[in-house]
Amino acid sequence: HPEFAGRVRTVAKNLDPPARLTLQCYYSAAVWLAQKYQARNKSLPDYFSKELNLHPTEDLEENLRGLAKRHEELSGARVNWLGTYQHAAKVWLKGLELRVVE
Repeated sequence: HPEFAGRVRTVAKNLDPPARLTLQCYYSAAVWLAQKYQARNKSLPDYFSKELNLHPTEDLEENLRGLAKRHEELSGARVNWLGTYQHAAKVWLKGLELRVVE
């Protein structure tokens, strides 16, 4: 929901640290996934890279891999974060396909 992007920083500030980290990482993944699947659409501003100590490049896959690694470091959770982001993208794309069919 890109229409909520303008409020994401305010919401993040009001969350406890673990929830803030989750929001920041998933939002950052959404930024790069949207660019990947919507022909470099820049509709979602990158608000959290600096705070997460990430250095985005033009390589969206590298950005996602770096984010997944950083998410694991900061959360302490040994989760396949990259796979989690990719799964969320598949669900999102499927929803877009269903809207087109209807």
